[in-house]
Amino acid sequence: MPPKKKSTPAWVWIAAVIGGLLVLGLIGSALGGTSKDAAGTTTTQRAAQVASVAPAVTAFAATTTTVAPASDLTIPNVVGKNGAVAADELKKAGFTNVTYGSATPGVEMVLMPSNWTVKAVEPGAGTVVASNSAVVLTMTKNNR
Repeated sequence: MPPKKKSTPAWVWIAAVIGGLLVLGLIGSALGGTSKDAAGTTTTQRAAQVASVAPAVTAFAATTTTVAPASDLTIPNVVGKNGAVAADELKKAGFTNVTYGSATPGVEMVLMPSNWTVKAVEPGAGTVVASNSAVVLTMTKNNR
């Protein structure tokens, strides 16, 4: 009598099927499943075929981005104000790089400035700096 064959566990078959599907997906992707154009837009091969069937005239205008030079601004006195109000004042004044720091022990990050009160501003109020200079509002959490 021949020895009894051991049956293959179900998990081996499942793993083999999943592995096979992954390999087929990788092969399909490598054979042109998607492509990226110059603008970085991902297009599926089917969408490209549909686009070629229905031609359209598209005009592309050359766009250039210019960055305005940083202007010199005076930091306003926002100490004692609500964090959101202080941040809004700085934004309206033209500052583009405002960050927050916590002075409350045990709290590392300011998540909602409206729940905080400004205790210090760096560089100090009255200092003239470029509009893109870093301005740090050090705040304490209300209710603590």
